[in-house]
Amino acid sequence: MNLRKPILLGMLSVLSLAFLTSVQAQTITFTGDSWADDESGAIVTHNGVEILNSLYIFGAGSTEESFNISVFGEGEYVVTLLDAYGDGWGWQTGMGYVVDPTPFTCTGDCAGAFNFSGSEVTYTFALTSETP
Repeated sequence: MNLRKPILLGMLSVLSLAFLTSVQAQTITFTGDSWADDESGAIVTHNGVEILNSLYIFGAGSTEESFNISVFGEGEYVVTLLDAYGDGWGWQTGMGYVVDPTPFTCTGDCAGAFNFSGSEVTYTFALTSETP
């Protein structure tokens, strides 16, 4: 029995899956400061539909969290950051967010520093398959 063909097909399937997984990277990464536990949360919508509503976006002791948005793909995203204390975010250097749009193009608020006062701020960006 010739096993070359089934083995070759199996290897191609694994390589294809690995390639598709690596291409589907779309994430939003939030970086906080030493007071990350005080930032109260985030709401993310995709084309007007809520896809994330997290009371605390940073885990215990964590200052960086990434959220996978690859299942949603192209469209408009709105990120609303909340601060229960009302004193805002961004009191230390290095706080912010970045969108990894791979393989799409990101337009709008695709990255930025957290430097707002008050209880909330909103950022809007879009993922498209068009090149700018």
